[in-house]
Amino acid sequence: MQEGGRPLLEVPAIKPDVLLLHGQQADEEGNVQYFGAGYFDLLMAQASRHVICSVDRIVPTSTVRQSARLTKIPSAFVDAIVVTPFGAHPGGSPGLYAQDEIISRPTSRPAATRRRSTAYLASHVRGAGEDAYRERIGATALAGLTAGGTP
Repeated sequence: MQEGGRPLLEVPAIKPDVLLLHGQQADEEGNVQYFGAGYFDLLMAQASRHVICSVDRIVPTSTVRQSARLTKIPSAFVDAIVVTPFGAHPGGSPGLYAQDEIISRPTSRPAATRRRSTAYLASHVRGAGEDAYRERIGATALAGLTAGGTP
């Protein structure tokens, strides 16, 4: 196909089987709200066969309705909500907690990235479960990431 004399590449649409997203909060109906930008999350949710969203907390539907502009993923596109406080860690969750620079810095450097990432996954993520992960990071460290100092 050509447009204006330039060749264009035509590719089929991406149709993910499962999309995993993280938002700050959702109501019990599955409307997911972000305090920051949603980027392409809604488009990816619309394209995906199934959407699972982790959120830091569940709020009443009345809260979602009062600030409807924060709803980035409507419930019609959400298959499941998983309540996971600090679920974006070591990344940040805008308005709730900052990125954990102590944890994320070693895994983001280009030199030895694979080795450091593998070590991080082995020591913090694999096999232990969410409670063990939070215990390993430490409640004090997590609280220090929040705006008010408490999770």
